[in-house]
Amino acid sequence: MRAAVPFSMRLIRLASAGVAVLESRLEALEMPDGSLVAYCIQPALDPGEILPRYLGQCPAAEAGRICDTILDRVARLVTPALGFDGQPSNWAVKGGEPCYLDVTTPLMRDAQGRERLNLDLFLASLPWALQGLVRRFLLGEILGKYYQPRGVALDFLGNLHKEGLARLLPDFLARANARFSPAISRDEVDRYYAGDARTWSLLQRLRRWDRAWQRRVRRRTYPFLLPGPIDRGRVSLV
Repeated sequence: MRAAVPFSMRLIRLASAGVAVLESRLEALEMPDGSLVAYCIQPALDPGEILPRYLGQCPAAEAGRICDTILDRVARLVTPALGFDGQPSNWAVKGGEPCYLDVTTPLMRDAQGRERLNLDLFLASLPWALQGLVRRFLLGEILGKYYQPRGVALDFLGNLHKEGLARLLPDFLARANARFSPAISRDEVDRYYAGDARTWSLLQRLRRWDRAWQRRVRRRTYPFLLPGPIDRGRVSLV
């Protein structure tokens, strides 16, 4: 199965940068029409091991240690050819150390800077009429930050708002600014996350509208699983 090649390459590259990865494997299921559906199989985790929950319960010194470990991995791993989505919800804590969960998105570029990710698959859950617009005007902005260590750090910090962990921002900001330049300000974090939340909220609404159209009007099976409502928090901008 071709998907297994970038999957395996990504696991190797994550491991080479010292990123511990949750045990993961691909399994394919053949459908009645002969097509294949691929599943990423991972062991179930205790809810308290998921990083946002862990950070919400642990002492401040432990939270800082975990933050340092993640930021060190970002600095070591991310290059213009290898991207990384390091937001808090993509991590767990196993044996006291951060363990990465999101292994199925091959954020890799070739020597010419072209995405190795099949962008058609990335866009497939959007309404057909909007896929070209998103590809042209939004996709570069969405994916580009994942290939810059500072951009990955900014995204990690911004998503603390979504997880209800904004109280950690002053300490985490200082730790990020000890590694990345130019320095990241609290205002930049807040404005970045406000824009990111608007973008993803819009994309999720478009998907839900398309799901309703496909099911109720066209009487078709909708082939994607969509998350329920997501509380993305609120950011006050001055």
